Amino acid sequence: MKTSVKSIVTALVLALSIFNFGFVTAKDSEDKKVNGFAKIEGDYALKDDGSLWKINLFYSEENEKIADGFVDIDSDKYTYTYTALKSDGSLWAWGINSHGQFAEVDLPASDIPVKIMENVKEVSGLMAIKNDGTVWTWGGQKFFDATSKVNKPVMIYKGAKSISFSDYFIKIVDNDGKLYLVENTNTLSYDEVQKKKIKISDNVKYVKGDLFIKEDKTLWQIEYSHEDTSTYKTRLVLKNVIYADSADCSNCAIQEDGTLWVWGFSDDNIPEYIKGYPVEPQKIMSNVKYASCSLQSVLIVKQDGSLCGLGTVSPKTEYSIPRILMKDVKEMFKNGLALAYDNTLWRIVHNFAGKFDVIKISDNVKTITEDGIIEKIDGTKWKLMNNTDQHILEPIEASSVTVGYNFKLNYDGSLWKQKTSYESGTYKVEYEKFDDDVKKAYVSDHLIYYIKDDNSLWVGLNNNDIVYAPEKVQALSRPLKLSDGIKEVKCTDPYVFAVSTSGELLVWRINLTEPTPVSTEPKKITEDVESFDNGILGLLGIIKKDRSLWSGFSIDEYLQPDNVKENYADIMAENLVKDFDNIEEIKVYNENFIIKKNGELWLKTDYNSSGMSSYSKFMDNVIYAEAYTSNGIREGIALCADSSLWDISAQEPKKLLDKVKEAHYDPAFKVYAALQEDNSFYVWGHNAFGECGIDSPEDIITEPQKLFDDVTWFEIGYASMKALRKDGTLMKWGLGFPIAHSVPYVINPLNSGNFDKDTIIQHRNFASIGVKEQLPMIVKINDPAYNKDVKVIFNTGNQLILDKSTENYYIGTFPGFDKSGKISYRITASDSSGNLITSEEYEVEVLKNDIVMFDYTNEEVFVSDAQIFVDGKELYSDVKPVIKDGRTLLPVRALCEAINADVEWDDKSKTVKISAKDKEVSMKIGEKDILVNNKKQSIDVPAIIVSGRTMLPLRAVGEIIGAEVEWNEKDRRIDVSLK
Repeated sequence: MKTSVKSIVTALVLALSIFNFGFVTAKDSEDKKVNGFAKIEGDYALKDDGSLWKINLFYSEENEKIADGFVDIDSDKYTYTYTALKSDGSLWAWGINSHGQFAEVDLPASDIPVKIMENVKEVSGLMAIKNDGTVWTWGGQKFFDATSKVNKPVMIYKGAKSISFSDYFIKIVDNDGKLYLVENTNTLSYDEVQKKKIKISDNVKYVKGDLFIKEDKTLWQIEYSHEDTSTYKTRLVLKNVIYADSADCSNCAIQEDGTLWVWGFSDDNIPEYIKGYPVEPQKIMSNVKYASCSLQSVLIVKQDGSLCGLGTVSPKTEYSIPRILMKDVKEMFKNGLALAYDNTLWRIVHNFAGKFDVIKISDNVKTITEDGIIEKIDGTKWKLMNNTDQHILEPIEASSVTVGYNFKLNYDGSLWKQKTSYESGTYKVEYEKFDDDVKKAYVSDHLIYYIKDDNSLWVGLNNNDIVYAPEKVQALSRPLKLSDGIKEVKCTDPYVFAVSTSGELLVWRINLTEPTPVSTEPKKITEDVESFDNGILGLLGIIKKDRSLWSGFSIDEYLQPDNVKENYADIMAENLVKDFDNIEEIKVYNENFIIKKNGELWLKTDYNSSGMSSYSKFMDNVIYAEAYTSNGIREGIALCADSSLWDISAQEPKKLLDKVKEAHYDPAFKVYAALQEDNSFYVWGHNAFGECGIDSPEDIITEPQKLFDDVTWFEIGYASMKALRKDGTLMKWGLGFPIAHSVPYVINPLNSGNFDKDTIIQHRNFASIGVKEQLPMIVKINDPAYNKDVKVIFNTGNQLILDKSTENYYIGTFPGFDKSGKISYRITASDSSGNLITSEEYEVEVLKNDIVMFDYTNEEVFVSDAQIFVDGKELYSDVKPVIKDGRTLLPVRALCEAINADVEWDDKSKTVKISAKDKEVSMKIGEKDILVNNKKQSIDVPAIIVSGRTMLPLRAVGEIIGAEVEWNEKDRRIDVSLK
């Protein structure tokens, strides 16, 4: 990162070294000497001895020294190019040179440093301060015009003491402590900088990105207007700060006492449970020497010179090793529902980055039917409402059947629509009649469509989707008749297909995202149709009266011509293809293959000149297959009658396993799994996201690998898997949904560990966790003889027995610690003869993870983690409570609504007036003297303003109006009882 060699780096090291943190890792002195890191930037780090290293954060055996004699390191904004400064003042660069990052655009990319200039005392990305205080810049995305900097450094400023580089703005602190912002231009000459510079602040010592530290050690952040980047404001972030860093979606700061704070993880792709609030800094760990921000991550150098990190730096071990999701599971069902042996029903919800939530749904459950109906032991039937946060069960009447989540069809033909309301924190479910005389009803994502007793076809909205045209709201909010004489219907939004009683295949296009009115006129695709291919797996197809099967009449509107909105029926008719002549010969088919009833497997190759699908025979004796073909490349599996499993990706089948009873394949990630007759479970295929449950650097597992014994059920999910073992243990692994919006995250700072070292017990420990946070453990024991009584022994006297995962791996989760402090532990294991092995000692810091804010006087307040209940009902607010001087303060509106009080605000006098029962309370912002029924009274903490919101002391206001306020330290809970 950018620092000043003669001032900031030295001051940082000296300032941190004077503190006796008492936090000692388990590494021995020789290991500490080998580590010895001082700074880290992306994939490179600098050691105390001046050596420069290419590093792997969690596999130190791959670290490689590339140079010596350096004192500082930094990178351009995207860490594609690195810069480093030697003690003799020479500046060097390496990495990508696509835009003149080496100050000479014709030089090739380089893995070793290339000299750029001399007499440099500070570097920030592609910008440097020379010893005479002049600022020079070169290369980068913007510099290409008349005074191009791609082939030489250009001087742009004089008299600077600190700088910060990016492709959009540069910041300069001059010798007088004035901070200036300059928006980059293609030329950015010396004269233009003087004209364009905007003064931000005085008394500034250091700048990095949008952060700057003043002489009084306060840390401030520059916040820009989205409409006009030249419009900005500054905000106090933290006090007593000696160092800060900034990057896209991450900020960090180190205080004088060596504590590290992070914030700014605010991108839409970042899971909510990741630490680092969007605005307020959160305390992450102590004993920090240096920290560096990268995209959505923070890399950390500890006082002992070892490395750790949090955010998007998770090693594969953290999400590839199978962990226990639940125990005592009797049976698994669709939609992630699990039935335990005690007849409790649970739902498994896969969130981001390998994180699963296990949520209890109900007691006394007997089973779940194929159509998702929950049958309880007492014979009642229920359905799970389409509400993932509350998971409410709704009783099903014996005289009705459910249709999707929002409708029910009574046996008397009446169709009812669910109406859900939310009151006082709970959902209320009612039904209103939608139509009568209905004999069949179906739902799609947006529509309900149904056939009445007179064979008429009707359509309506399935839910309360927002539609753009008033005509649609008017038309589809109530039943709309589409046609008479219909015997069968299917829907793939936005198309509704129907087979008429006369044998015509009809289609309607109802797209809720377009402003066009709903058309009630059908269009004909073809005729002589008997039915849809109901009951046969695969494409939406039709069976004609001559028993031939046809498919291909659905449309992908993203790939079709622009006139699809008018000519969709003609396009469907043109694309209609005969798959085979006689459906009676076929056992199963889809768009890629057919299995005939005689066991022949035929793979689709193309369409022949007559428009009929073309198949080639591939194997005999097949009872099940899964295959996918894209751009002429085929992949898949086939299970034969003799229980052998075959790879059908190549021209000739290849046997994979024998004695297989079930196998599946995910075409999205090309991952396979198979269960043998003896319940041994095998995986292979794509493993970049840990889908195979194997901690391997290889992205592809080429051959089936045995993962478990005694598996009774498995499921391939989205970049993840689950497996249920005979003893009721439900395992899960893989990065999981959604890959497109997430990368591997680690929530707390994770140490590099010793997974790549020649030790029997291998483990990575977290440098810190929060109070009451679960502490996950992954341990690898390289000697398989030591597989007995594997456990973690804490210095607190607690023990955690670890469960066996896969070969050599053991897992467990400690429920958390009630108090902050330092915890140490060792890992032990025994062999069958009772011989014991013990790991080195590991330490973890337990923190409150304080979150800092500032009130209107720039005094610190802390976000409260306490739950607040008023007469047993939890109080919710869009603004979290804060703590000041040991007292909890709540937003005025939330507090007054909870205690049934009226509130008035006088902006001129900054006074809050509260009326409750027989009390009139007047509180002026910042004053401890208040008026209660016009009599003066004192409180210990006054009302304050935080982030523009008025906050009132809960205990003081509650007790004044006669409420009882109790604090439960163990559960972090405040109970307010109104009288």
